[in-house]
Amino acid sequence: MGLENRRIFITSPKDVFELVGREVQALTHEVVKLISLDSQNVLINCETISDGAST
Repeated sequence: MGLENRRIFITSPKDVFELVGREVQALTHEVVKLISLDSQNVLINCETISDGAST
């Protein structure tokens, strides 16, 4: 995602949608994302931890 050069703050559900919304909205299966923040709500990492199959 190229996060190493930007400080991305996550302070609301809207911020989460802006981070991963486009990536997941068209999927036909469940995906679980882990969004790690530091103590000041700055994004550390965003990764997929589970990618389920469609049923």
